[in-house]
Amino acid sequence: MTQKLIIVESPNDEAFIRLLLTHLSITNTETATIHPTEIEHLHNFTSSDGKLKRGKDALPEKIEILKRELLIRYPQLRHIAIILDIDTPKSSNGGKEKSLQLINTSFLKAFNISLNLTDTSTKVSTNVTISSETIHLEVSCFFVGDETGEGNLDVVLKKIAKHPCPECECLEIMNECVGQKTGSPMRDFTKQWVNYYLRSQASKSQLKDAEKRLHEVITDNGEILFDLHHPFLHEIKEYLQLE
Repeated sequence: MTQKLIIVESPNDEAFIRLLLTHLSITNTETATIHPTEIEHLHNFTSSDGKLKRGKDALPEKIEILKRELLIRYPQLRHIAIILDIDTPKSSNGGKEKSLQLINTSFLKAFNISLNLTDTSTKVSTNVTISSETIHLEVSCFFVGDETGEGNLDVVLKKIAKHPCPECECLEIMNECVGQKTGSPMRDFTKQWVNYYLRSQASKSQLKDAEKRLHEVITDNGEILFDLHHPFLHEIKEYLQLE
């Protein structure tokens, strides 16, 4: 039975977290993505400007869905772990403080509780009431980024990549050239780098539907493509081992 649920932003995030869970021999843990198709029928799925919410911006709707499923789908659940990209403080829900606020607001909206989550990798205990039944839960979070406190999963994947990739080497040369000519690096360079890296190991069928299936490369070849013993993974591996 699932005792711990890890909520992540995207299929790539989920595939990588599952890879680490297997690597660490962690059981009784399930993962779930904040997926647009799952929550598009909720009345508050769009933002105030009418744009479709994606990734961490749709966390409130994901927690609302979790509330509806909790008693039936996760009757033994004890720990909700939320892993988000920390992004940049300039973005709407980016940076540590705004990301923490997003999680607290999401639980307040869904469960009408003050979670008061103030830091990462630390569990907060709370009681939620659903259909007159009181459930004890622990909630925690972890934000993915680089040493500067910004970034996302792509930064991590690029750092721990270990397989030769000529396409990525050429992209780095192009990025250097663009930087010299414009004074700024290529837009979304790291995201493009990871995309080329995964594509270099994808099957023909995966490449035909790469937008939906590229995460399968992480599932199928993750141990070959990434150094799962890299020191940069120390903190997230410790977090995943929180029971």
